[in-house]
Amino acid sequence: MDKSNKKILIIDDNIRNIQVVANILKEEGYKIAIAQSGKKGIRVLNKIMIDLILLDVMMPEMSGFDVCKILKNHKFFKEIPIIFLTAKHESKDIVKGFNIGGVDYIVKPFKRNELLARVHTHLTIKDDKEIIEEQSVKLNDYNKKMTDSIKYASLIQRKMLPSENLLKSLFPHSFILYKPKDYVSGDFYWVNSYKNVKMFAVADCTGHGVPGSLLSIMAITFLNHNFKKLYLEKPAKILDELRRYIKLNLGQESLSNDILDGLDMGLISYRTEEKEFEFAGGNICLFISDNSSITKVKSDAMPLSIYLKEKPFTNHKINIKNNQTYYMSTDGYQDQYNHNDKKRFSQKRLMSLIKFASNLDLNKQKQILTEKINEWRKQINLTDDILIAGFKF
Repeated sequence: MDKSNKKILIIDDNIRNIQVVANILKEEGYKIAIAQSGKKGIRVLNKIMIDLILLDVMMPEMSGFDVCKILKNHKFFKEIPIIFLTAKHESKDIVKGFNIGGVDYIVKPFKRNELLARVHTHLTIKDDKEIIEEQSVKLNDYNKKMTDSIKYASLIQRKMLPSENLLKSLFPHSFILYKPKDYVSGDFYWVNSYKNVKMFAVADCTGHGVPGSLLSIMAITFLNHNFKKLYLEKPAKILDELRRYIKLNLGQESLSNDILDGLDMGLISYRTEEKEFEFAGGNICLFISDNSSITKVKSDAMPLSIYLKEKPFTNHKINIKNNQTYYMSTDGYQDQYNHNDKKRFSQKRLMSLIKFASNLDLNKQKQILTEKINEWRKQINLTDDILIAGFKF
């Protein structure tokens, strides 16, 4: 702390007291201003910047307590630390001084070392507080810029997801329950069609937030760019190709690679003239409900990224039945915590809920799923992105 830059105002009606205090502080290099009454002290404050005030309590016309109250109600002076100079040392007087805004007190007659120590302490505290406030302003500004940037990234990501019109045109009997944990999401869904083939994918990228969103954009870009080349391929083959693409672009040559991220995905392919569709999944299963029971078509227990026990993905043929509803879900819904006992919702509860709701209109199913998970977690923030797709043929 540079003492020569610190200005201290002494307000005391006793000139002898002022001289004693002023001499001690000047010897230490502080700059001094003086006033022999509260009114004169306020006039000084209106003329020059003051870093600390030493304020006598017992003064005619206006006591130190009265002066303190005025200063603490003034927008320009309220942050200046005030140390009371007082012959009073009863606890009720000391408490009163603190209650109206004083930071400390010094009992007369003054002790040089005590005076200097208390002045130095409160000037240091003031400096530290100003530094913290300045850093807080900078941090808030930085956070705002980052939040605005991420919000805009969220808009870009959502624009890359299929529109409601496209989804309904390709899969008229469907719903999407999509709740990102953060502004941007690691979960995404994708639909597309070419000639007589329609495809529907649900995916969960490693993590959530910004890293997950970057992976989601990489995967969506691959699917959109290569769809017309791959549309006749089986879903398992497309997952194989997407895994190869991710490994290549993330430089995943071995498990010692710096980036081991990837994604889980469930993908269906449907030829409109047929009474069956094909499914393949990496860590995302297909649920089939016929109102009386629910069946799980298991996915391969591996992600679309480098993996220790990597093998080709498995293709499944599913016969279409009129009374069946099909679901693909990331793990976000089942991983939400209960607000009472902090238990996970679990896949078992999700399957029971789907079975209960599957005979209802798809929009009603989405409403039930939404209401149930909101009731389950209540004030608890989302622990992961949520994505469930339901559809019929």
